[in-house]
Amino acid sequence: MWTPEHEKIASIGMRIRGGVTSHGFALNIAPDLNAFTAFTPCGLPDVSMTSLARMAVTLDAPVPTEEQVRDAVADALGAAGPSSTDR
Repeated sequence: MWTPEHEKIASIGMRIRGGVTSHGFALNIAPDLNAFTAFTPCGLPDVSMTSLARMAVTLDAPVPTEEQVRDAVADALGAAGPSSTDR
């Protein structure tokens, strides 16, 4: 997943093992982005990784918490059940 500045903020993956398919994604909230210099993210050598935290600084906005991001993703995907704010 890409930002308008063409920085990578999320990765989507899939694997098949023993006839079982697993899907997932990782959204960079506030990681140490230096870790991405140790390998080539998604096999794309000319790509810069970013995070919601870095974007928040640029926008002079608060950094969302992991819980806020989790709830927003669940709401966007139509997850059933109460959000963590309802618990």
